Amino acid sequence: MDPLNITSANLESMVGNPTPFEKWAEWGRPETLDGTNNQYWVIYLPTANVSMVADKSTQTVLFADFGKTSAMDHVKKLK
Repeated sequence: MDPLNITSANLESMVGNPTPFEKWAEWGRPETLDGTNNQYWVIYLPTANVSMVADKSTQTVLFADFGKTSAMDHVKKLK
C-alpha cells in the first residue's frame, strides 16, 4: 500500500543516504519499533505506511519499505 505515491523505487533510493527527517511532517510522526537498540533505529511512519532502519551513529538509512513489520523483519535478519 502506497497512500502518498512514494513508490518502491523512491524507498530503495533512500538506502545509503541520510535519514529523511524533512519528510516526517508529510509521512507522519515516526513510531519507534521493536528491534531498535544502540546500533539501529527502527521506525514506522504511519501516514506513508513506510518503515525503515537507520544506523544511529551515521543516521544513514539501511532499509526502507512499505508496511509496519518489514523493518522489524529486516533487523531480525541482520542479527
